[in-house]
Amino acid sequence: MAKTLTTYGLNALKLADRNDFGVVAMPFLLHHLVDLGLMTQKEEQMGYSDNDKHITATARFEITEEGRRIFKCWFR
Repeated sequence: MAKTLTTYGLNALKLADRNDFGVVAMPFLLHHLVDLGLMTQKEEQMGYSDNDKHITATARFEITEEGRRIFKCWFR
């Protein structure tokens, strides 16, 4: 299975490259970037429990050095 950069992923990289905070998003939109090593999930912003199972609704993601390098090489 190949991982690709999505439109959500590109926008997240762009925003995270511009600030020191990163971006807050629903994890399912950005986990492909974590899998590719372009971003890291830093902390949960909002979550809930459902039948003793904790679910992260939104989280903060930061760009990695590799993510910054890829973004600058290909998308600037």
